[in-house]
Amino acid sequence: GDSATGYTGVYERAIGSFEVKRRAGTKTYSLGTFKTALEAAVVYADSLKRIGDAEFVLEREAEKEAKQAAKQAPKVVSHHNGRQLHLGDSATGYTGVYERAIGSFEVKRRAGTKTYSLGTFKTALEAAVVYADSLKRIGDAEFVLEREAEKEAKQAAKQAPKVVSHHNGRQLHLGDSATGY
Repeated sequence: GDSATGYTGVYERAIGSFEVKRRAGTKTYSLGTFKTALEAAVVYADSLKRIGDAEFVLEREAEKEAKQAAKQAPKVVSHHNGRQLHLGDSATGYTGVYERAIGSFEVKRRAGTKTYSLGTFKTALEAAVVYADSLKRIGDAEFVLEREAEKEAKQAAKQAPKVVSHHNGRQLHLGDSATGY
């Protein structure tokens, strides 16, 4: 072999284990760490017997991509804190939850002919909980009425003049009339 262990591709690590490395093309791939040099040598031999260099490289790259995707993909769960979440076909795995380009997640809910946004959240799970709560809390007709009331309240707040306690150095006297003074 080409290492101190006597086996090709098997290297003793400082912690008393043995790592298997295989070179294919210009890259070196780790095939794992084992308790004994013999276990490691068997893995190396099996990798040679099983596949050639080109296939080996493709297999390692596919494994690497799968591991990275698994790390990045959030785990989709059907229940959270006693709530049943609604799994769906969207990329997030949840009904009504959509990933936005900026890395946040928006909750949308259809009621009748309209689609309503229920907000934007940091994680798909947070958004899925909001969607589930909206379904549990109210039916479609009530949902539409609630959204319309929220919309009207926002518009009224924008149109209402701001009540201030001071103006041009003068203290104004606030009251409970419709004007606020």
